[in-house]
Amino acid sequence: MLLELNDCNVFLSGEEILSNVNFRVVDKDKIGIVGKNGSGKTTLLKVLQEEIPIEKSNKQNIIKNKIDRIGFLSQINFSNLEKSVDEELQGAFEDILVYERKIDKLQKELEEKYDEKKANALLDAIEQFNNLGGQTINKEKNSAFLKFGFKKEELNKPLSSFSGGERTKIALIKLLLSRPDIIILDEPTNHLDIEAIDWLSIYLKNYKKALIIVSHDREFLNQICNVIYEIENKQVTRYVGNYDNYIDKKAIDYETKLKTYEKQSEEIKKLNGIYERFRYKPTKAKLALSRLRRKEKLEKEMIQKPLSSSDKSFRTSFIPRKEGSKEVLNVINLKIGYETKTIQTNNINFKLLRKDRLAIIGKNGTGKSTLLKTIVGNLKPLQGEIIFGKDIEYEYFDQDLLKILSNKTIFDDFSDEFPRLTNTEVRNKLGNFLFTSSDVFKQINILSGGEKVRLSLAKIFEHKPNFLILDEPTNHLDILGKEALENILDEYEGTVLFVSHDRYFVKRVSNRILHFNENNEIFLYNDGYEEYVSNSYKENNYESIFEENNKDDNIILSKENNDHLKFKENRKKENYLKKLENDIENFEKEKKELEEKLNDSEIQTNYIILHEIHEKIEILQQKISKAYIEWENNSN
Repeated sequence: MLLELNDCNVFLSGEEILSNVNFRVVDKDKIGIVGKNGSGKTTLLKVLQEEIPIEKSNKQNIIKNKIDRIGFLSQINFSNLEKSVDEELQGAFEDILVYERKIDKLQKELEEKYDEKKANALLDAIEQFNNLGGQTINKEKNSAFLKFGFKKEELNKPLSSFSGGERTKIALIKLLLSRPDIIILDEPTNHLDIEAIDWLSIYLKNYKKALIIVSHDREFLNQICNVIYEIENKQVTRYVGNYDNYIDKKAIDYETKLKTYEKQSEEIKKLNGIYERFRYKPTKAKLALSRLRRKEKLEKEMIQKPLSSSDKSFRTSFIPRKEGSKEVLNVINLKIGYETKTIQTNNINFKLLRKDRLAIIGKNGTGKSTLLKTIVGNLKPLQGEIIFGKDIEYEYFDQDLLKILSNKTIFDDFSDEFPRLTNTEVRNKLGNFLFTSSDVFKQINILSGGEKVRLSLAKIFEHKPNFLILDEPTNHLDILGKEALENILDEYEGTVLFVSHDRYFVKRVSNRILHFNENNEIFLYNDGYEEYVSNSYKENNYESIFEENNKDDNIILSKENNDHLKFKENRKKENYLKKLENDIENFEKEKKELEEKLNDSEIQTNYIILHEIHEKIEILQQKISKAYIEWENNSN
């Protein structure tokens, strides 16, 4: 156990934000934290770093074991902006460079005069250097820098020449490369394009130490995490597995709680009926009173009715005003850009039919949003044709509209656009998008990004178009908001063309992919996201940063020293295999004992204990599978 919180209560300005929090981080855990905006996710991160105090209790609330350093992005400051990026990033490897300098010093001394003590010290230094990943630090640094959208020559530029957003990316790179015992990341995929997110996902998945991530990017959580903590109603709940496992288990929990609630409600109704029936009959007064007391006891113990995800987010459904022609859009030999700059080198050609869902993906700056602006007429095409089908009515969600300021209230803004609606109808339609009571009188100027997105979508859907053109519609939405939008689009009878960096959203919504790659080339994948992944995702581009042996960086040893090192490595490997065998035996024994407990009749009626046992069995099975894979990989 690296880190543990026990029954922590967190208050801010006298208001309880988190209640009775239990949270633990085990070696190499990859933990995702999810919850609605404002639920307390960032607060929990600050508690873990002891930036926010907790209410003291009789227990030891925060326990830390074997932790030298917790790495958090906000803790990285650049003291000297005239340093080059390369110099700054090299600082992430200081613990490794200590051994590199020691190796250089010892090798020079041994060249002058051989000394057995120094030779052994050299072997130990090399072993430490290799164990820390010293052979790959340059490739790792360069790969990270390039994958985050920088150019190789920019490594030599001073930090002062980069924008604030670019410095944040550089700080994130330095944090990753410094390999703290626990990395804490708060929305790390914000402002990253899909290729950078792919790279970061693989890097973190292969990270050798623990990781805690707050993110609304579900595919990111899916690929990396083995534990999900959900924050809801001030409570923190632990789920074993990735994001999809969490969704499945949460659905089971919801059904279980709903059945318990319905059973309790039925029992209370039954007891109340008996009480009302017999309360005025003297001979049955004792029976009536006992049922009343039992009813009151049940009402105190009764759980709250659980809310489904559809109860917690915005919702709407609509039928397009017109069906429109089967052929919705035809783009022929199109070139896009500006008068002085053509963005793409090859012509853009694609056709959209009714009910198509075409996702446009690719790196930032490759022309995705420019294509949408050209299609809707905000920019003139440099060449080619854009042909809409008959009776096609489109609505365009432009992420730039979120920057518009207005003194209008939400209510006035919506009712001005739809004057035919009554005040009650306006309120009901805004209520579907979570604008209730006094919320509708907020000014547009003070709305958050998520609120502006919801208002924009409410207006777009009320127009009832048969063609939706959406530019990054999930930006600023929390996970429930993204799921709500996906559900609306699932039921939508029209056509959708959209730009997104959200891979989970792309997989869920699209049936075709238009990929703008970094070489200014465009590829159309008519079989959707899976075809795009299998054709364009080159895994070998990423693997090299994790290789333990890199020929370019290997340290050359004499034959005598090399044999000595091989002997030590072989002995270490044998000991490791024995440890894995013992681990497998212990894990399987513990799993068998838990499986036998499932036959206990008392346990079978207690769903909470049953859930805990199944969770423990699942963890053990994951450990067994991982140990077998490790054994097979190391026994060859």
